[in-house]
Amino acid sequence: MPLPRLNPVDTSSNAMLQSRHWLLGFLLFFISSLGLLLWWLATPEPVANVRLSNGAELEWTPCWFHLPLDWRRYPQCAYFYPADANRVAGQQRLKLPVAILRQRAWLRDGEPLLYLAGGPGGAAFLDDVGIFYWQSELEENAWAGDWVLFDQRGAGLSTPKLSCTGVNDRLREMLAQALSPEEDLRQLNAAYADCYAHFSAAGVDLSAFNTERNAQDAVELMQLLQQPLQAQQWNLYGVSYGTRLALQVMRIAPQSLRSVILDSVYPPQRHALAELPFLLDRAQAVLLTGCQATPKCQQAYPNLAQDFAHLLQQVQEQPFDFEVLDPETIIPLRVQITPARWQDVLFVALYHWDFIELLPSVINQAAQGDPSALQPLVSAYVDMLLDANFSDAMNLSVECYDMGEALDEAAYQAQVARYPKVSQFAASFWAYSPCRFWRNQRATAEFLTPVTSAVPTLLLSGYYDPVTPPQWAQETAKTLSHSRVLLFPDMGHGLIDSSECATHAAVAFERNPTAPALPECLQDMEAADFVLPE
Repeated sequence: MPLPRLNPVDTSSNAMLQSRHWLLGFLLFFISSLGLLLWWLATPEPVANVRLSNGAELEWTPCWFHLPLDWRRYPQCAYFYPADANRVAGQQRLKLPVAILRQRAWLRDGEPLLYLAGGPGGAAFLDDVGIFYWQSELEENAWAGDWVLFDQRGAGLSTPKLSCTGVNDRLREMLAQALSPEEDLRQLNAAYADCYAHFSAAGVDLSAFNTERNAQDAVELMQLLQQPLQAQQWNLYGVSYGTRLALQVMRIAPQSLRSVILDSVYPPQRHALAELPFLLDRAQAVLLTGCQATPKCQQAYPNLAQDFAHLLQQVQEQPFDFEVLDPETIIPLRVQITPARWQDVLFVALYHWDFIELLPSVINQAAQGDPSALQPLVSAYVDMLLDANFSDAMNLSVECYDMGEALDEAAYQAQVARYPKVSQFAASFWAYSPCRFWRNQRATAEFLTPVTSAVPTLLLSGYYDPVTPPQWAQETAKTLSHSRVLLFPDMGHGLIDSSECATHAAVAFERNPTAPALPECLQDMEAADFVLPE
């Protein structure tokens, strides 16, 4: 009889069981490692609050915005309390939000960059939408170092925010009426006077909001972040009013700076009120000369100057009536375009390269009886006018301070007389200047002089820029011994926001300011590509 057989060992099943155990162990290890990696990516390195001997303080805080997880960079956030924080706002401590977009250590290839927003009164856009834009800017254009963004005192998410809450409501009422230039200015000034009374009654020292204080804030912030960011020196990037602020930092703290990018240059020696007649006149002239200098535009619109004059005559006789969406309420808003408002519409359109290309076409169409062609320009004008992110009181406090001593009426009217084409619109600006009642201190004589510096500086300027014309960049560069001016013949205001070529030039400069490898696109720049009739 055969011996009973034992149940045989199934070697194939045992091997499979061992394989499963190994796979399970590997998966657990992978998942735990991935979890640790994600936790590390989502958690910035720990930092301690920082305080300077003068009382300026940086207090770290969880970020108030949300960004998608990114293995290449991560945000850190803080609140910055300037040295005079308690004195400025009485019971309400001055508090400025700071957002740092940090590159991972293996990607970081340079010193940090401090961004200075425009305006004055413009926000740095530190909300979810704005931060996503800044993150995309870093990702798409390979900037070398960390970026530091902050809202200036009185602007954006700062505390207190100097916004005139009644001004936009007054503007909505005004836009629905066909008012004279004088009545427009009178009503707007009444709203500004109410705003001034509000902040004065609240105990806010409006004289503490000016470029000299803003520049000291920037210097203190760089000092507070020097150790956390391991910064030896800083790169500055200012746009529009931010260039004036950057120039003041160059004046008071040149040793802190590695390089400076000035985008759309607003030098301190330029008086905002005195320059208005010139700027209004140039806004008309630059469009006409730009079209005349472009053969295709000149051929398509040989009578552009006459079209422009005819359009002005039309709105003088019967204002154009539009309906646009209110940018804040998203409710239809009635807007009547008078001659003075048409000047403003043109001025705002010249900020934007895409509107510049449209202008000859839409002016021709409107002059020939189709004012609806102006609709996108009017919408852009209203969007800027009713921008809820803009801090009116901060704007007026800074501008009125920065202009120094009050401008004499005779001197202003002499300036108006130099530009007869716009005299009917510019003549009343002196009488209705808010600075006549926005009483605060005035800038020092030194502040009003050109800045002299050896810090490597790149100046960017757009030919059509209505508010910071190329002449100002050239003038500023004369006292900056290591500077270069780049003029973009088809652009308006804010070059890095508008032109890929300008962005590439700025990135190359940031990476090597003493000998930048400037992009080839600078050799191929062309005049504006105006829209032609179909």
